[in-house]
Amino acid sequence: MTVSLSLFAGAGQQFFDNSGVPLAGGLVYTYAAGTTTPSTTYTSNTGGTAQANPIVLDSAGRVPNEIWLTNNASYKFLLKDSTGVQIGSYDNISGQGTIVGDLYVSGNITVGGSVIGLTGRILQVVKFVTSTKTTTTGTSYVNSALTSSITPTYNNSKIVILCSASQQIYDYTTEMNTRVVRGASTEVTGSYRIFKTFLISEGTAKDLWVPTAFTLVDEPATTLSTTYTVQLKCQAASGGTVAYGSNDTNASTMILMEISQ
Repeated sequence: MTVSLSLFAGAGQQFFDNSGVPLAGGLVYTYAAGTTTPSTTYTSNTGGTAQANPIVLDSAGRVPNEIWLTNNASYKFLLKDSTGVQIGSYDNISGQGTIVGDLYVSGNITVGGSVIGLTGRILQVVKFVTSTKTTTTGTSYVNSALTSSITPTYNNSKIVILCSASQQIYDYTTEMNTRVVRGASTEVTGSYRIFKTFLISEGTAKDLWVPTAFTLVDEPATTLSTTYTVQLKCQAASGGTVAYGSNDTNASTMILMEISQ
């Protein structure tokens, strides 16, 4: 039985007669809202033990137990003295909806007929910073040191990927490509040649640092730990060298944000 604490006389409530005298032996009757049909209340949050109906107040006019109501049900309470004379009637009373622990909501909440959207909320943020630089001369993508993991809360969440770092080219004949992959090799949509950096020069080799920053959005469709990695390669086998990550003064950063769908 799922129950919530009553908003009427829920815990330790003391009642008095019209003269202000404690209502010793007073009677609390419980009915379905708007009716005279008796409705059961319970003595604790387990919902395992039903109250007597009527509930008999003690010598100080207090309820002998807590009063817990069935969730999603409304009640009517009648308060009488020990001789059965009615003192008050209280209708359409429900539990206070106590929540113990965490509350997880998927979708939207409707309040008073209006939908409160929960989409677009930032559910978690993971930040990774490294001072490691990755260097390659090859034409196949290799993993850089800029990599991080996130475990989505929901299967339909979006992951926003924000990266900032520097790219270095050692030779003017070299062109560098970078991309982001999910897992070992699944390219994140939109990341192919996210930066295509090259030198236009003549004569001797050059050494160029290029600050880079970009944002991507992925939909991994999983609630398992998911790893994102920046990869780099030389565009052609030109004998040049490229590097990605941190220069002498700046670290590189990857931020992963889970956004509710």
